[in-house]
Amino acid sequence: MKRNLALTGILLTVCALAGAQENTGNRVVVPAHNGSRPRTVEATIVHGAITVKAGSGTDVITEVPGMKPRTDSRVPPGMHRIDIPWRGGINVEESGDVLHIGLGIASQGENLIITVPANTSLKVHTTHGEVTVTGVHGEIDAASIHGDITLNNVGGTVLANTVHGTIKVTMDQVDQAKPLSFSTLSGDIDVTFRSEERRVGKECRSRW
Repeated sequence: MKRNLALTGILLTVCALAGAQENTGNRVVVPAHNGSRPRTVEATIVHGAITVKAGSGTDVITEVPGMKPRTDSRVPPGMHRIDIPWRGGINVEESGDVLHIGLGIASQGENLIITVPANTSLKVHTTHGEVTVTGVHGEIDAASIHGDITLNNVGGTVLANTVHGTIKVTMDQVDQAKPLSFSTLSGDIDVTFRSEERRVGKECRSRW
């Protein structure tokens, strides 16, 4: 009897964790579990662009608009296969305050769009594709091998690296205690720092 009760408890826990995310195949919503504490979002894909934008809520929303939700006629009504996201959809794993986001093999090449709270830290890497981040104020690590990196109205600290592509960055805020790094082997680097003097239209601009 004790073994049966323990097993039931485990099953209920798994169901509760699975229900914490809203998953419609091409859209996954992960609500905040720790109030307003900032989270880190890590997204890594091989083929495809990554776009991250700051939203007004506390949820992290991952979407692939061009991807059609996969169905399996062998699955009973009201249930879904847990391996489908790995094969051809969005794969989101949550560990504490860190969210790991990826795409299944069949979905590589699609554009990944992520909406996050403004104070989120990011680690977004793609091999073949562009990286675009807008309105996020946190620690940003953006990288591509074959693609441009564009960071609009960001703040905090930035590490931006591409091999074949340009880098264009506009920063609203800079944390002087943390490093900034911009590097490319083939392309231009254009960085604009807006200081508190932006109220009178002044800005500091650097171009390499």
